[in-house]
Amino acid sequence: MTLGHLRLVIQLAVGCVFLISTVSKLRRPAAFQIGVAEYRILPASVVPAFAFVLIGLEAFVAITHLGGWGLTFAAPVGVGLLLTFAAAVTINLVRNRDLACHCLGGGDRISPRSLVQLALLVAGEVLVWSGARIAAPTTTQQVATPGDLLLALVWAFVVLVVGLWLLRADEVVQLFRSRGCKTCAAPPAEIVLGGDTAP
Repeated sequence: MTLGHLRLVIQLAVGCVFLISTVSKLRRPAAFQIGVAEYRILPASVVPAFAFVLIGLEAFVAITHLGGWGLTFAAPVGVGLLLTFAAAVTINLVRNRDLACHCLGGGDRISPRSLVQLALLVAGEVLVWSGARIAAPTTTQQVATPGDLLLALVWAFVVLVVGLWLLRADEVVQLFRSRGCKTCAAPPAEIVLGGDTAP
């Protein structure tokens, strides 16, 4: 896989993340506004407009990344959005507040894991941005035949699934430990001998 193909995979993966985030916010725009207000960073009067603009910018990033055009402008917008989310999460972690992230449409609570997710997305977006500045007009036109594009979509899906799994590896391990040996933690069975019970 060439660097151009890797950029395409990351471009599509980032586009999918922003698309999922946009759709989840569009389904419940009022809940997203409440979520923005819960961060207690912006004045209440600014929150509705900020939430509306944020959804629009996320939609722009999703469409451009999945369509493969305008990446020279969209990639820095994506970096800016991700850094904004990271700053908001960091501020509230420092305040020791427990609230829903609303960063990328999920229902997770803010945590250091949220910052790791955002850092990985920023790194991916910077890679896309570096390719967009080199290749004109778009990365997709430079490297993607229909077969390349399909393969890149499959790889983007794999990257997202593996990334989510790795970020939640501690929960997966805990799940397997709790389901592992069902009889290990059980009290010893009683043996019945001639009507009497003995341990």
